[in-house]
Amino acid sequence: MTVQNTERNNADWLAALGDESLAAQEALRDLTIIMRRNLSRAFGNRAGVDDTVVEDFVQEALLKITSNLNGFRGDSRFTTWATAIAVRTAMTMLRRAHWKNVSLDEMALDRLEHSESMPTQEQDSQRQEIVHLLHKLIEEKLTPRQREAVLGSLAGVPQALLMERLGLNRNALYKLEHDARKKLRAGLERHGIRAEDVRELFHE
Repeated sequence: MTVQNTERNNADWLAALGDESLAAQEALRDLTIIMRRNLSRAFGNRAGVDDTVVEDFVQEALLKITSNLNGFRGDSRFTTWATAIAVRTAMTMLRRAHWKNVSLDEMALDRLEHSESMPTQEQDSQRQEIVHLLHKLIEEKLTPRQREAVLGSLAGVPQALLMERLGLNRNALYKLEHDARKKLRAGLERHGIRAEDVRELFHE
């Protein structure tokens, strides 16, 4: 039985993983064991994360690590750097899984309807009217992609996930949201509601 090599230094890891020899296979096997152990410690107690999910984290992380070896600057131990990538990868996968089955429309509505402060009865009535109008405008005036971008933003979806979900870069997403908000602002103003009134009412 081959024993896991825990004595590699940074140069050894880079040399082995950048090769296509038996040494590379052994290094990848050892790195897999280390990442599996570290990710199990980091996420093993989280609800919904079992051995199968951890293994998915490991495999996705290994792809990112081995394809980004040139990004290792040697500021820390190689395994520390690799673990940081693995943890970020796992967090991203968890966020994707969380938002996959979430109704953006319901989340956005909930965020608009509720705030930390206690509104007066009149403010609460005005807020409900504006929420109803906003959702009507979102449904009727926006394109499907604009609607998804705006609802995602209102629901608190991380921008990186919205970019991935819509297949857009940062600038394109900004333009999409900017155009959508212009439509919504125009729709509100046609009903005598200014953007400043909305911000004041919702304390934003």
